[in-house]
Parts: sequence; structure tokens; C-alpha cells
Amino acid sequence: MLAVQAFTGGIGRQVGRVLEPFDHVVLDEAQDYSPLLYALLGRATRAGHLTALGDLNQGMHGYKGPSNWEAVQAVLPGAEVLTLGRTYRSTKQITELGARIAATYNRAAQVQGVDRDGAEVQRYTGPADAPNGELPLIAQAVKDAQAAGHVNIAIVTRRAVDADRLAEALRDFDTDAQPITTQEHRFRGGLVILPVSLAKGLEFSAAIVSSANVQTYDESTEYERRLLYVSASRALHWLGLVSAGELHPLIA
Repeated sequence: MLAVQAFTGGIGRQVGRVLEPFDHVVLDEAQDYSPLLYALLGRATRAGHLTALGDLNQGMHGYKGPSNWEAVQAVLPGAEVLTLGRTYRSTKQITELGARIAATYNRAAQVQGVDRDGAEVQRYTGPADAPNGELPLIAQAVKDAQAAGHVNIAIVTRRAVDADRLAEALRDFDTDAQPITTQEHRFRGGLVILPVSLAKGLEFSAAIVSSANVQTYDESTEYERRLLYVSASRALHWLGLVSAGELHPLIA
């Protein structure tokens, strides 16, 4: 839609009947936008006044986003790439787990965390053919996170339909999670359940990854490993991994 606007009416700051370039443009989640978008925004702002902030490890739209920052520099001549090599968000236990996943598809950018010790990553598994699947495991993970003092807790699913289904089913296990399945829903704290596509960019005191296995996150597909990375990196302090059956080998 931005491209259509650019070609039909132009992009810029409306001053009377003319468009002036923006003084400065800041683009967040920059790993998810195509070189075309960068080229259009580069034309719509003052030369050298576009700041893009992104993490290639979290690139969830590989079919359109850049695979490296050199692709962005190609359409923004003179652009400078500054790499922040350390994350201050999560404990070292969570950061190390995320780094193990990211290393399978982005060896150029290692994830390094500060030496902030925290709880060990909790893993919950059970028989693959259990009558209630992973529902009791998720309910137990929620109780453990709450017992550890966490209030803002997210259960992360692979798809939006999984979030709706689990939110209803978990009520039978005394677990009432607010489903967030569209961009219109607002996070107001407490226990929520949401798909990884909506969890990206959000942070929670504790996070629980449901169905954290190869049936849900295909090990042979880079896109799925990226999704697993995003799911497992939403937690600040406490992370639980749940699977009916074996956990994904990257996080087992």
C-alpha cells in the first residue's frame, strides 16, 4: 500500500499543496521490510536521515525482508550499519537458549547477553498420547511461574487458532488466560495466550512456549526455526517449554 501511495500521490510531509521530505524517519522491526520499502522511504526523507532498528534473528518474513543489511545499503547508498552485540533484556539462561536456535540460521550475528543470572529454563513433557495432551503441562507451568512471583505471563502458540482453542480448553484446568488473536486486542497485563506472530516485539516477565516440538516448528525449515527463536525469547526472567512428547532438539 505504501508503494501504491508512493507511485500515485507521493510520500512526504504535506505543506500546502506540495510534499516536503520528512526531517527524519525511524523504522522499527526493520528486519521485516523489503528493500523496496527502504528505497521509497529514502526518497521521502532528507538524505541520510533514516534510522532503521531491527534484529535479523527475528526476521519472520524471509520472503520479503532482507537476509543481510548489505541488501539495505544497496538501496540506501552511504548507509552505515551499527551492530549492537549485547542484549540486556533476558537472563543469561534464556539468552543462551535463544542463541543456540539463532546460530542455526544466522551465524553472522551472535546473540550475547549480560551476565544476569536467573532461573533455569523449565521443561515440561509428557506422553504424546496422553488423553489431555499438553493441557495439564501448560497449567502446571502457569502455576510454577506464578509461584515464582510472576504476574505478566504469556503462553505463546504457533497459530492464532491454537491460542483460541487453548484458552477455552485451559479453563477446565483452572487456568484462565486472556486470548489475544488480532492486532486490535490490547495487552492489559496478567495471563495471556497469543500466537508468535503477535508476540514478536513484546516482552513478558514469564513466557511459556506451547507445543515446542518438531511437529509444530519444523526443524528443517529456517522460517520455523526463526519462529521458535521469537517464541523462546519473549521472556525476561522465566521461561517454560511445553510439549506432549519430545521437545524440539534445539531446546531439549
